[in-house]
Amino acid sequence: MLILGLNTISANVNTRTVNFIPTDIRSCNFWFDFSNSSNVTVFDPSINTINSVDNLGELGNGFSLANSDKNSTPILVSDGTPIQGLSYANFNGTDQFLYICLSSDLTTAVPVPQTTNYSIFAVVDNEASGTVSGITGGRNPNMFVFRFLSSGTQLANTIFDTTGSLTTETAVPANPNLIGSAITTVGGAGGDLRVLWNGEETTPTSISGTPVDSSEVFVGKANNTTQFLTGKIYEIAFYGRTLDDDMILNLNTYAQNKYGINF
Repeated sequence: MLILGLNTISANVNTRTVNFIPTDIRSCNFWFDFSNSSNVTVFDPSINTINSVDNLGELGNGFSLANSDKNSTPILVSDGTPIQGLSYANFNGTDQFLYICLSSDLTTAVPVPQTTNYSIFAVVDNEASGTVSGITGGRNPNMFVFRFLSSGTQLANTIFDTTGSLTTETAVPANPNLIGSAITTVGGAGGDLRVLWNGEETTPTSISGTPVDSSEVFVGKANNTTQFLTGKIYEIAFYGRTLDDDMILNLNTYAQNKYGINF
């Protein structure tokens, strides 16, 4: 049907606009979209090692994803496979990663403010087996570690509070897909930590302390020197807010429609 000229689809009892994108949710500070190769600059077109990725979020083009070491950058794959002609960043699980930095200086990671209520959304394909595979980590200072555990099908986020204590929540989906919508949302002091993989989650964990609210952020690894991702990232977004159920449904519906994920 048409409402005010917008095509809409129905998801459960809610109405979703077909042209929804992650930045439609307020306080999307950073959105890096590898699936559109025009957002990505490469060092060497013959090799396609990634030089930088544009930020499409609310902080605009003042920030980028980059790595000053050409040999430690993932490869942009834009050959149209395996998902609907979309490109992705391919991480080797050994030494490849990117970091959020100033677009005017692509050589140094910078602390980015997320507040004590923050969230992460990523479309990923984890290809690791028997080893931890990190999607992203806020590690300088310690803020969060969002990663697949060594089982390969358990998605976990560990957050740090201002005293150095840890809170961990894990999603253990019954039927994990090869490509998935990975979401974690942090509810601030006294709130909940949630982790969802293709819409499935366990009971949220209560946060006892006050979460760290700013950190340097890696993409493609979860720790300072380890826990590199083996697999693909199609896009990743960072929010300076807690996502409610309706926002999570919007993001999952978006991932289903764009990538053909069946859940």
